Amino acid sequence: MKVSQFGRSMVEMIGVLAIIGVLSVGAIAGYSKAMLKYKLNKQSAQYNQLLATVYKYDGQWGIIENFDNMIPMLKSLNEIPKEMINNTESRIYDIFHNELTIYYSTLYSAPVIWIHLDLKETGNSMEICRNAFITVKEWHENMFVMESFGTSSEGNQNLQSFGDSHCIDNRKCLVDLSLKDIDNLCHAQLGRDFTIRIFTADHR
Repeated sequence: MKVSQFGRSMVEMIGVLAIIGVLSVGAIAGYSKAMLKYKLNKQSAQYNQLLATVYKYDGQWGIIENFDNMIPMLKSLNEIPKEMINNTESRIYDIFHNELTIYYSTLYSAPVIWIHLDLKETGNSMEICRNAFITVKEWHENMFVMESFGTSSEGNQNLQSFGDSHCIDNRKCLVDLSLKDIDNLCHAQLGRDFTIRIFTADHR
């Protein structure tokens, strides 16, 4: 095979292109992984900010007039991250476009946070669901109870996990919720809508 004095052979060019292709695939995979990690961290930060705000005003929520929806009030207090706000007055969304609602429960005399996870998309649904549970679990010292609602081929999948002060008798403790428990819950809900409801405190 003759090689030009001023160029490369076809085999060498194909080899170079192959190397570039492999490096490109690796770079894209690395970028996708880094972007997912960034979004998961952002999701945790958004949930943590909402929970911190609720506890920040603990004991003062009873004076509010609109028990059905606390989001407009939280917006007026600049307590909602701007990236979670869209053109809908009464709804907010996390970085993965999961809808969140917050209302005041007169029964429990405390705010309740609903996280509506859309797990119908495959891809990263498992990581998103797991991250939501792990983030909420970190508030086990302050929380009354976390409930989750979903369905699977085996029927309704509901779970109650209580905060430290309310984890008595035969109640399941939020602090004891294992990663295996979380993964089983999330895996059963892949391809469906899944809801996490957080009762921040019980003042009865």
